[in-house]
Amino acid sequence: MIPFDQRTESSREHDFLRALREGRVKPGDLSSACLPFPLKIQIQTQSLCNGACGFCPWTRTSISLPQGRMDEGLFYGLARQIAGRGVERVGLFLMNEPLLDSRLEEFTAVLKKKDPSLRVLVYTNGILLDGKRFESLARAGMDEIDISIPAFEADAYHRATGGLSFARLLANLEEIRSLISLDGDSFPRVHLVSLDITGRRDPAAAFEEKTGFPVLFKPLTNRAGLVDTKRFPSAPEKGPRPVPCQRPFVKAYILFNGDVLLCNCDWERTTVAGNLLEDSLERIWKSPLLMEIRKNHILGSHPEDSLCAKCDYPFLVES
Repeated sequence: MIPFDQRTESSREHDFLRALREGRVKPGDLSSACLPFPLKIQIQTQSLCNGACGFCPWTRTSISLPQGRMDEGLFYGLARQIAGRGVERVGLFLMNEPLLDSRLEEFTAVLKKKDPSLRVLVYTNGILLDGKRFESLARAGMDEIDISIPAFEADAYHRATGGLSFARLLANLEEIRSLISLDGDSFPRVHLVSLDITGRRDPAAAFEEKTGFPVLFKPLTNRAGLVDTKRFPSAPEKGPRPVPCQRPFVKAYILFNGDVLLCNCDWERTTVAGNLLEDSLERIWKSPLLMEIRKNHILGSHPEDSLCAKCDYPFLVES
């Protein structure tokens, strides 16, 4: 497991993936062996972003594909399906900037009321996360906020994000740190996250000292062939063979219109397993399409034109 992902891996996920990667789950066993419902779910409550990061396909797909906001009735119905099903984490983000949605607090409160055991989180660029919004999300019950930091100096940050304000980010982090210092237990856990690219570690250490927040690193991936990793200073070392990816076995990804995607790398929406306006998440999760993809992961072989065949992530995961 990639260390960045391992930090959120529960014992249920760990045990299942270990059996999968040790070959103890055979293709013919999938119907009985697969998890009955996803452990982790990401929900795109709206599809827009205020950035234009060079490592993100958003600038292309925002023009070529329909965009929108999730209907509240669809979200409430999904929240009812999730409650009591053993879901561990719900991320109110997917291929977007989640804080552009003013309903995040309401949606967080709905999820926590229906199932208090859920951990609700967002992954954000942090530009809209000032102290007031941080307090508001905390009151709603948000558990965790991850903030993407693509660069640690003003000029580099401006270039990397397509013009977002580094000064605004720093001011927001200072407001958040001040609030946490008063009563850390009352606020969501905050993580700063950056891609593990050559030359990032030293400036990250200085940034940690300046802001008071540690930086977590995750590997740069090609996002199923949509990002040319050769453009960046370094690319992660790949293993000799792909390992079954946890995403189709553990996670569900839901777009604003109710479409259930195979993966958070499917920015072009090529592999839609079903739509929640037409079917339940449980039935979509067990659909023939997803079962066939899972079988291909076990066999280590995918159709040449498939999303998974273009992705480098399974080569980065340790068995």
